[in-house]
Amino acid sequence: IQDKIDLEAVELGLSKDMIGIHARGTDFNTDVTYYTFQMDDILKSNPDAKFFLSTDDANYESIICNTYGESVITRKRYHLEKVKEDAGWDYNFLITKEKSQDSVVDLYLLSKTNIQVFHPDSTFFEIANILSQKQ
Repeated sequence: IQDKIDLEAVELGLSKDMIGIHARGTDFNTDVTYYTFQMDDILKSNPDAKFFLSTDDANYESIICNTYGESVITRKRYHLEKVKEDAGWDYNFLITKEKSQDSVVDLYLLSKTNIQVFHPDSTFFEIANILSQKQ
């Protein structure tokens, strides 16, 4: 896992100059605009800002990448998928070993950025932020 983190961090060009986004789409009942409004505020003062996107939601990833184009860097990752499409997210997804390992990679990659866009209730963000301060 560490080798994958190190390789992807270099390939993606991650650094503290890049703004980290953790766009949690599967809980907190937030719309993607919760994150895009934060991005818009950053771009007002820094139109050349580059973002690294970490998200569990394929739809959020698609919207953010299509809206912000080359300003957003992301990676091929596993997204959460609902078991029952017509139900909510609570306990309605499967966690595999591969998805869990991929989440760890995403967590450490996010920690290599300047994390500014996130939901304050996210423990994923909290852990990435702690790791970020140790680097």
